[in-house]
Order: sequence, then structure tokens, then C-alpha cells
Amino acid sequence: MRKKIALVNQRYGLEVNGGSELHCRQLAEKLIDRYDVEVITTCAVDYTDWANYYPEGISEVNGITVRRFSVDKKRDVKAFSKISEQVMCGYISPEQYLNIIGESQINIKLEDNPILVFYTLK
Repeated sequence: MRKKIALVNQRYGLEVNGGSELHCRQLAEKLIDRYDVEVITTCAVDYTDWANYYPEGISEVNGITVRRFSVDKKRDVKAFSKISEQVMCGYISPEQYLNIIGESQINIKLEDNPILVFYTLK
């Protein structure tokens, strides 16, 4: 029986651009020959508004099992941009930023205790 690895990233798919997203996809495709690989991600394709694009549920991308969870709410792009600027200028802390934005959380129950690899959330 092969070991299981779950890669967790905020977005995943052939249409998704981004550093951690591309690295996650490349790593998953390299590991699939030796491990049972699953990617856990959202249904979003666009990081600016986080609108659901892909259907929720299990699909396959280049032989990789992808488990998608819907995003609870779209991001208020204008408010996000204003707060991001305040964080970058040091006016508010990253902790205050997270509290203000109120980013959605996804609760996931995984069976068989896979190895988890998390990517940074932008």
C-alpha cells in the first residue's frame, strides 16, 4: 500500500496562475508515481474575488485527484485592496488584517492520516 500525501493550496487547476499554485501542481505530478496524491483546494480560480469557478467535489487534473470546497463568500476587492495597502505600509498588523477581512475557513476531515503539505495563503 502506497503512502498518501495531501497537498493543500488555496487554488488549483490548469487555468490557475500563481507561484504556490504552479509549484503545488508540479509537485503533485512528480509524486504521483510513488504516492497516492490528493490536492485539497477551493473552487476559486481568481484570487482577487474568490468567486467559485470549479464545481465542488472530487475531480481529476492530469491524473491527480482534486477535492474542491466552495468558497463561502466572494471577496470585497475594494476593501481587500485598502486593507492590504495598510498592512504593507505597517499601519495594521497581519493579525488585525485577518480579523478585518474575515477570510473563510474550510473544515476538512481526512481519512487514513495522509501526509499534509500546506502552501502559503496570499
